[in-house]
Amino acid sequence: MDNDEKIRHLEKLIDNKKHTLLLKQQSIKSTLHDNVFLRGILGNLHNFNEQLIHEKQKQKKALQMLHDYIQKLNLTEKLSNGNAIDAKAEQAKILKEIKKINDDLKGVSDDLNEF
Repeated sequence: MDNDEKIRHLEKLIDNKKHTLLLKQQSIKSTLHDNVFLRGILGNLHNFNEQLIHEKQKQKKALQMLHDYIQKLNLTEKLSNGNAIDAKAEQAKILKEIKKINDDLKGVSDDLNEF
């Protein structure tokens, strides 16, 4: 192979490498755009989860207050026997709902920690 052929061969290799690098650059730009978009979605999801946690905590607090009020009524013996039985049943429902909210909060918190 003479010098001219070597030079042409090297020029061809350089041109191929330039083309490959340009394709990679376009791919990187596209990925960067996608990542920026996904970061925006992730931020929105994080905000939504924070709001959901706040609402669940408010629900839990309200249910706990209701549970405590019924407990206080039971302790002061201001309820008839039938009402006391109903109150106990309602307390059980409230505790079940509080447990469900706690499970929901754990799930949302776990989701937040994944991000």
